[in-house]
Amino acid sequence: MDAARKPLGIYLLGSALVVAVHFVFSPFYRDALDPIAVWSVLDWFMALGIVVAVVVNVRRGLAAEQAADSEAGAAASLAANAAKWAAILLALWFFWNWFDFLTLEADVQQMPYLVMWSVIDPLYAIVAAATGRSLLRDG
Repeated sequence: MDAARKPLGIYLLGSALVVAVHFVFSPFYRDALDPIAVWSVLDWFMALGIVVAVVVNVRRGLAAEQAADSEAGAAASLAANAAKWAAILLALWFFWNWFDFLTLEADVQQMPYLVMWSVIDPLYAIVAAATGRSLLRDG
């Protein structure tokens, strides 16, 4: 896993940046480029990033729980567990919404989809960026 830390960290930070930029600026180029078509491509990269984030953060959470004896260890355990549960929550929301979209060909203009993706996409940017930074810092 040590050899993969830097490439995975760069991947997560890069995908977080792309998702955040597209999320914020897509209204400005809606006439030139279909944002839904871009999301259809980005979703595949996000899926991989979410799997990596869940694996990394679950491993960090388990390691931090074992080292939670000291006060510094308790703080690290709290941070690692918050990241773990945020990544798991993101995975549940993302994959439920994405699989529903892929299998039912749902109308993404419906309000429930817009609301869910409006939560999922920024949460992905936050979780992926934090996990990527952690991988680069700890590596």
